This record gives sequence, structure tokens and C-alpha cells, in this order.
Amino acid sequence: MAGIRPRLFQFQVLTGRSCGLVPVLPGLLGPEEVGFSLVLMDHRPGLFLSDLQALEGAGLLRPGGCSVLFTCRDRATVTEIQEYAQSRGLYGIHRHSCFIELSYRSRGGAVNVGVPNLRATGAEGGS
Repeated sequence: MAGIRPRLFQFQVLTGRSCGLVPVLPGLLGPEEVGFSLVLMDHRPGLFLSDLQALEGAGLLRPGGCSVLFTCRDRATVTEIQEYAQSRGLYGIHRHSCFIELSYRSRGGAVNVGVPNLRATGAEGGS
């Protein structure tokens, strides 16, 4: 297609304490990059807000658009993050109540399938 250049998408999973990782994140950006376009937080929900604030304060959220995804089942934490985002006026908020987790094991053991907070609409047993 005209006007579209192939791009190489990369991601890296970092392990460790967020207070130690956030300061090193700027060094992971390329010379042309001005922030991350995707952030997935799947650690301690109690740290989500402070980590979001640290990422924002360090200029690590791409100004042109950055999706920040939280894996959180704690309603109080979700509310706290949403209230913060609304107060800043810098975020669009999309809450999704459907979460499906599949754990696949190719040998030995059962396959675990979790479906918390799944809401069916217009289907049998749905709400």
C-alpha cells in the first residue's frame, strides 16, 4: 500500500520493583521516540496510581497517544485511578468489564479457564 512503511513492533517485559524500573525506562526509548504508546500494569494494584503518576511525571506516556492497561479486580483501585484520570483532563477512559484468562498447558495437568466479570447481554443467563 502506498504511504505505509513496514514497522518493527517490539515489546519488553520488565521485572522488578516499579520504583526502580521507572527511572531506567527513558533509556529504553530510541532517539526518535518521545514516550511509550502502550503500558500494561499487571502487578500490585496498590501501586498502579503512583506508578501512573511516575510515568506521567517522567514524560514517558507518548503525548500523541498512549494506552495504559490495568489488570485489576479491586473496585476501589479502579475507582481511584478513574477519579485521578478524570481530574487531570488528559485521559480518555474506557472501562471494560469483560475479562477472559486462558492458561494453556500442553502436557500434563488440566487447562484452566477463568472468566471473572463476564457479562453476557442478550444471551441465556446474561444480565
